[in-house]
Amino acid sequence: MDEQLEMNPTEDKRTDARIQLLLYAGLATTALTLLAMYFLNNKGGINVMGWYAWFVVPIGALLVGSAAGSGYAIAAKSLGVKLNKILLISIFCLQVGAYGVAQYIEYSSQNPTSQNGQSVGFWTYFDYQTRSFTFSYRGKQGNPLGLLGYGIRVLEITGFALGTIFLASIVAGSPYCDGCKKYMERRRIGLFPAGLALSKKEQKLLEKPEGEELRQSLEEAGKGGIEGLNKLIKHIEEGDYEAFAAGLETGRSDVKATEKLSMRLSIMLVQCDECLDGYLKMDAIRGQGEHIVNEPIVELPLPVSFRERIREDFPKV
Repeated sequence: MDEQLEMNPTEDKRTDARIQLLLYAGLATTALTLLAMYFLNNKGGINVMGWYAWFVVPIGALLVGSAAGSGYAIAAKSLGVKLNKILLISIFCLQVGAYGVAQYIEYSSQNPTSQNGQSVGFWTYFDYQTRSFTFSYRGKQGNPLGLLGYGIRVLEITGFALGTIFLASIVAGSPYCDGCKKYMERRRIGLFPAGLALSKKEQKLLEKPEGEELRQSLEEAGKGGIEGLNKLIKHIEEGDYEAFAAGLETGRSDVKATEKLSMRLSIMLVQCDECLDGYLKMDAIRGQGEHIVNEPIVELPLPVSFRERIREDFPKV
């Protein structure tokens, strides 16, 4: 008990150090990105932050924010920092502040003056710049937006900050090993057929009464796939690695053909590369192209007897 208490302060310090490094990395990529945008805007006449879709979606700010926030995501993955909600909110607020600092640096570099030669304060400059926003459409420059420019400014700041935490949020959603303080590896080790390869004509036929026979064939294919998956689940629960490995081979042959089927069953290995703890994630994948739907089936913890062997025996498919 005493030994555990002595270890906690050291672990807390290591965690704090990793978080600090993460923040430094994120602020570094933010500074580099904003510097690049400054030169593009002032030297090349390209205002990436001013790219909008349908006049309201700040595409440019989202792109710039994603580039700026790449340091947070890369550092989190590399250092094993668990990105919780508090940390993501902190990063969001930091980026809003970074946007403000960038505006002030731009103001300082230009040293603006009024018509009578007097220096203009930052907020006066910021207000003027915001009210002077314009949109160009088909080569024609519009009129300054005035007060509406503040709406564009809010969209720009929000887009930049949200873009920043976009990549970090993807990392935050990754499985994490709390014991080893690092993100787990994921790889698909099996893909089982549970459907048919349907032509466009057959897909349309499914929606008609005369497609009953085809629907029954699909149902039978689905049942066959589920039965095979249930056998694997039974082998896992019984800790029978040999039987599991033999059954898994069925889902490792002709994967390209299986991916073209109307439904397939995926087995994903999620495992820490240090302690080898992890689980098997099984999903049903329906549809093709833009219409793919992923339906979770079950997550099963890896039996101790599986951990080392499954990692060595089954590379990604």
